[in-house]
Amino acid sequence: MLTLEITSDIPDDATADLEAELVALFDAPPKRRGMVLLSGTAPSWVSVLADLVSWQTVLKASVLVFCREIAKYAAGDVWKNTSKVAAALKTVGVEALRKLASALARTRARLPKSSVQIGLSLDDLTNVQLSLPDTEEQIGVTLAIFVCKAEEINETLTGLATRTSAPIHLSLGEDGELLVSWLKAGEASWSTIRISPPDLEPGGK
Repeated sequence: MLTLEITSDIPDDATADLEAELVALFDAPPKRRGMVLLSGTAPSWVSVLADLVSWQTVLKASVLVFCREIAKYAAGDVWKNTSKVAAALKTVGVEALRKLASALARTRARLPKSSVQIGLSLDDLTNVQLSLPDTEEQIGVTLAIFVCKAEEINETLTGLATRTSAPIHLSLGEDGELLVSWLKAGEASWSTIRISPPDLEPGGK
């Protein structure tokens, strides 16, 4: 299940090469879902949504090679080191991750006023989306963390979907942890479940 969700203010040609890359990687065209903006100040976004199996089938092998390469540096802030991330993205076996990160970065550059997102969906109505940063390297890291933790995200989303009808938000913390947040009924504050960052072993073991 692959969906490309696009708000009505975004022209078709702005996402053409992203769609082409998705077809090549997922071996199927994405279902396009148009979102109508009700005002000129409403949020604008492009979101690539897929289920757990689809994300893992397409990117898991590539992400594992990338993470093993990153682990060789054995530094706590290695996720933020642009040169090391760039080098890891060029490693043989990381092509799928690099190609999608590059396509998303190009889309991000074309649409500076819009949010570009990835998301995990349970069905057509239930999903959680993660906004992406600006550069290919940062997007590559975000994709890698997202795919590494996709099973935990899926389990968390499945549990929450039976407990709340409120929107569920996904964000990336400074240290690589993922934050799943939602508003409980009748409460003004956010509830948050923290998903720890991928466990990188020094030396790539």
